[in-house]
Amino acid sequence: MGYHPSLHHRRSIRLRGYDYSRAGAYFITICVQGRECCLGEVQEGKLMPSKMGTFVQEGWNTLPQRFPSVDLDAFTLMPNHIHGILVFTESEEERPTLSKVIAYWKYTTTKVINEHRNSPGMKFWQRNYYEHIIRNEKSLMYLRQYILENPLKWQIDQLHPQNPSHW
Repeated sequence: MGYHPSLHHRRSIRLRGYDYSRAGAYFITICVQGRECCLGEVQEGKLMPSKMGTFVQEGWNTLPQRFPSVDLDAFTLMPNHIHGILVFTESEEERPTLSKVIAYWKYTTTKVINEHRNSPGMKFWQRNYYEHIIRNEKSLMYLRQYILENPLKWQIDQLHPQNPSHW
């Protein structure tokens, strides 16, 4: 099937006119290609990471080394997606955009995972990601709790492959 604008056009979920390099906190959800459950297994409400899940976590943890104006907040691996909060600080240094940070993270984790599974050039992450600009402390606290409790709710998660209401 060729490209058809009415079928293949994706409307951006980004806030039009917003500067995504601006200091602030951002809630992120990123899914594995095809929502394959390869990052680990939820056991007794905790995610036990696979080797690929460990690579993903390690990649997340190194983001502040690559982007000094980005701090990490809450984060969780799920079997087929991740949730995290990135905090962009006021900085006189280079201010990356959120999309630049996510693109770098996706690229580096994909590269390590593809080396591990001997699959050069394969996609690992779905195109795009979900983001939400965190505008106040109440929202930040709610999203931290959501991230923390997400593995406990895996069976009813909309991204669970056996959930009848999933995507």
